[in-house]
Amino acid sequence: MQFSENFAGVTRAGIQESVYSSLPVSESLIQEAAISVVFETEDWLSIKEELFDDEAIKFAIKLQSMNVKAPSSVGYELTDSRGAVIAECEMAWEEEKVAALLPEQWEYKAVFEKAGWQVFTVNNNIPSSIKGGMN
Repeated sequence: MQFSENFAGVTRAGIQESVYSSLPVSESLIQEAAISVVFETEDWLSIKEELFDDEAIKFAIKLQSMNVKAPSSVGYELTDSRGAVIAECEMAWEEEKVAALLPEQWEYKAVFEKAGWQVFTVNNNIPSSIKGGMN
């Protein structure tokens, strides 16, 4: 196995600390290994299965590696009193009213906030209400 061109011997700590970035290894192999190592809990595994966008998957990997609890919804749609969709986010923690937006969803930030939600992106601080999850 170790002689296969597709083999990459990595550790969870090494992936989380990005120690492999300087090695002459295919970036796609490292990302594949990171996905399989990071998404090891049942809740995060089901989230990974629902994500299609590479950016969303990387965002989820980052959140899970930072011990953020798994979101309750993927592709969440915020609705008004009539049931019409007024905003959407990539991941939502409905009980905590926290929405994770991808850059192309940033236009919905004010709509979520007006509805009483906390909003963040991959570049923002993660709300404390969703930190420390063990799921």
